[in-house]
Order: sequence, then C-alpha cells, then structure tokens
Amino acid sequence: MFSRSMLSVVIALGLCRPVIANNPNAPPIVLAEHYHDQIDLSRYWVSEKYDGARAWWNGRHFLSRTGNRYIAPDWFTANLPNEVLDGELWIGRNQFQRLMQTIRDHKPDNEAWREVSFIVFDAPHSAGPFSHRQQHIKTALQNTTDPWIQVAPQTRVNSHSELQAMLLDITRQGAEGLMLQREDLPYLAGRHYGLLKLKTT
Repeated sequence: MFSRSMLSVVIALGLCRPVIANNPNAPPIVLAEHYHDQIDLSRYWVSEKYDGARAWWNGRHFLSRTGNRYIAPDWFTANLPNEVLDGELWIGRNQFQRLMQTIRDHKPDNEAWREVSFIVFDAPHSAGPFSHRQQHIKTALQNTTDPWIQVAPQTRVNSHSELQAMLLDITRQGAEGLMLQREDLPYLAGRHYGLLKLKTT
C-alpha cells in the first residue's frame, strides 16, 4: 500500500481519483479507468472482465464495494484464508441477475450458492507490485482445493491489435470485456490507470 504522503502525490499528479463512499464499512478498493491505446502494454497483465459482483473478503465475510455484506454459506468460506482478498462472486457469463438473486439473500440458499465461484484477482494487504501479489495469492490458496475458489487467469499481449483481437474473441464467447492490471504498482484504493477496463461498447 502507498503511504499517505505517496498517495497525496499520486492524487496531486492526477493519477488517482479517490472514491468517496457513503457507507463507512465500504472497503478501500481499486476501481478501473477506461483503456486507451497510448498505454505501454508491456507493463500490463490482461484478464477477463467478469460480469459478477465485486466482493471484498475481509478474512471473515464478503463485502460489496459499497460496504454491504454478502452472507455466504459457511461451507463456501470455510477454506478461505484469514486475510483480505479482492475478487468477484460469479456464476458465469450473462448470469448477473441470477447471481444477484443468490448473493443478496440474507438466508443463503445452499443449492443456489453451489453455482457461485469466488474469482480472486488481488491481495490488497500484500506488499509489493501486482506481479508479486499474484504469487502471494497462489501461496495463500495453495491448501484450498474447493473448486468454487479460483484465481483469475492473467496473460500478456504484445500489441494493441492483439488486445483488440482478444477482446473480440472473448466477447463472442459471452464475456463482458477485459481488465488490464499494471504489473509494477502496489494496491492503491481509488480510480486510477493502474487498472483499466476494455469493452466493445
């Protein structure tokens, strides 16, 4: 994480826009800016943009990006580590409404939750850049064999045309788009160009 002094410099330079939340329980998550073709792709990892619900695992339960709790069955979270993970609750492509019906229920439906996955893509409290945090996630989850707990696959692209071809291919398969995560930055809450989103529209 950045120190307060470093964070103030980043904000002053216009590299980060802090997110103001009404709920004091809202987690300090990173949010994406829109992709543009002037970025240096050699510094970014690319993954699918999942059309699920952003979920912050605080070591005990899931929180939405606005600080509301998602009440999961005990068996779903039993093997998650006692540390903060940033990810997405997801059923599958084009299943957003069905997912929300499941995870918003204050009395979780076990059968419905068996279709849900927790896709982990960051470890906010792990020191170091994104590439280091990816290895930390794999270590933290190495003893977890639950199929519903997954690490978001990350890949590289060599050019903007290759990225656009990947976007076209994945959206034809029903995905929402792509996410680009800069490899050399620590986890920084707010909206900034360390995280980018790319969709066809």
